[in-house]
Amino acid sequence: MKELLEQGIIGDLKLIRTSQNSFARRYDWQTLLYREGGAMRNNLAHSIEQIMDLASNDELPKIHSKLAIWNSVGDAEDYVHISIEYANGLLCELECNPADAYNDSPLFYLYSTRGTTKVFPTRILVKYYLDGESPISVLDHKSLHSGDGKPAYCSYSIVWHEEEITLHADTMLQYIQQHYAEHISLTDLSQELNISCTHLNAKFKGETGYTFHDFLNYYRICKAVELQKQRNYKLYEIAELVGFSDYKYFNKVYKRYVGYAPNKIFPTKK
Repeated sequence: MKELLEQGIIGDLKLIRTSQNSFARRYDWQTLLYREGGAMRNNLAHSIEQIMDLASNDELPKIHSKLAIWNSVGDAEDYVHISIEYANGLLCELECNPADAYNDSPLFYLYSTRGTTKVFPTRILVKYYLDGESPISVLDHKSLHSGDGKPAYCSYSIVWHEEEITLHADTMLQYIQQHYAEHISLTDLSQELNISCTHLNAKFKGETGYTFHDFLNYYRICKAVELQKQRNYKLYEIAELVGFSDYKYFNKVYKRYVGYAPNKIFPTKK
């Protein structure tokens, strides 16, 4: 998305809107505050990072947020709405809604001065016009009238251009970032995208150098190291928090990527 914005074909970015909606009634550890649960930490954190990257603005924006419990049984929020406003006029809206039974919205909407971009899990749709082909009308201070003298509305002709960009590796990376703490597999993503596991894995490895499974484990271990640095959790708790149900397997994977067993890096926590 950022590369598309940097090309400038859709003009100045004015509004970014993203949502992670579904119909959910969760009852697991991610609904509990003491387990670092909640939609803000586990659903929208990466979307916030993506929006800040797209905004390309180091200033501190105005932020308004609404957190609530709608459908889950724990004490952590499952509904979040965030509004972000930068001094240059850029607006950003993020939502995680557990009461969306349709769930057919794009992952991102980008509204710009010369067009709109819609980002779906497997593709990006872009609709825009070029300045030279669709010039802006000259301001008219008089009331507009049609040829028969009746009031008229503004009329203009726009030559639209539309493009579709297919996504594979980016979608899979985002899926891992958002769901690494859950019991996920390439089969889950294959079913969601309606693309074969073989094709997805080949595309992912061709673009990243990792298989889906290898990168998932690598990402989980990176998150495990981050939690270890906090020194707030025992190792078996960290294993569960990053998606490992088998503590012995967690140890094996940890040592493969870090080079040491987890209790050798931060030995004060057992």
